[in-house]
Amino acid sequence: MRKFLIWSGSILLILLLVCSFLVIRFLTSSNYFTTLEPHFAGSCQMLPGVVGAEDLDIDIATGTLYLSALDRRRAGDDPLINGALYRMDLNDPEARPQLIWGGAEPGDFRPHGISLLPQPDGLRIFVINHPSDGSHAVEIFDVADTRLQHRETITDPLFKSPNDLAAIGPRRFYIGNDLANPPGIMQMLEILLPRAQTDLIYFDGERGHIAADGLAFANGVAAARDTHRLYLVEMTGKALRIFDYDPDNGALTQRDQVHLQTFMDNINIDAMGNLWIGAHPKFVDIMRHSFDPAVTAPTQVLRVSLNPEGGGKVDEVLLSIDGTISAVSAAAAYRDKLVLGPIFDAHFAICTLP
Repeated sequence: MRKFLIWSGSILLILLLVCSFLVIRFLTSSNYFTTLEPHFAGSCQMLPGVVGAEDLDIDIATGTLYLSALDRRRAGDDPLINGALYRMDLNDPEARPQLIWGGAEPGDFRPHGISLLPQPDGLRIFVINHPSDGSHAVEIFDVADTRLQHRETITDPLFKSPNDLAAIGPRRFYIGNDLANPPGIMQMLEILLPRAQTDLIYFDGERGHIAADGLAFANGVAAARDTHRLYLVEMTGKALRIFDYDPDNGALTQRDQVHLQTFMDNINIDAMGNLWIGAHPKFVDIMRHSFDPAVTAPTQVLRVSLNPEGGGKVDEVLLSIDGTISAVSAAAAYRDKLVLGPIFDAHFAICTLP
């Protein structure tokens, strides 16, 4: 009996040590102990009426903002809830967001990542859709004056958990899967450890191909079509990957990989080629905020300026911890304006840069 008790006690002690190690490792890697110092040299105005503007993009040629929005907390409980697309003229200081698409049937339009593709005859919009039936698709729209014309719905077996996308042609795009495992213990371990199991898909106009794999939560994707450069964020991997892409076959060649001590989300490219990234400096806070709106989460915006010959500079433009706007996942700049889109809040922000 004594040997059994000693053996049992040893096993319990080992398990306790292992669990303690994993908890400390997670808290450390999630920046739980990091001290945040809020700052922003500009000013921001909150615009109500759009809930969960998780992603956004700006048509640089016209200064028109497009928002992809979904009330994620309500949608989780009600399969009939739809999201919507909005547009807004950033050149007009009195402008407010206008609804331009809300789906055809209840529960059939739950948008996520968005990408704009300027074309000679107008603007094309690509949007990831997660209908309430559990499927995943990419919806393609053409902009006609102030209205949208739905052109087609694209599905593919490789669209397993799509988060964001970057269009490079009328029916061609890169799309990232953020999770490899279905909901459950394996998905939780994938996020918390983290495990590099996700991939980036290239859709060539007919079918999908794995363009890059071994990624830790593939998230934001953006393409600089003039230089054939592709940018990809690994959220839990805390990395920004930079690729050259072949415009003919979509093949990727990695140029660089930048590790930053924050959980980056979506990427947008401004007129000067700078990257603007919405980020979550504390992972535990964003997880708690996702379940409880009373818990605020800090907001961080990074500007990444890259040199053509290599290297570059990363500036933290904004860090907010007061809950005015929580968990911003997308940031985009146009002239002296900075637009912030939060995952859950019932407003978004238009800021004036210094």
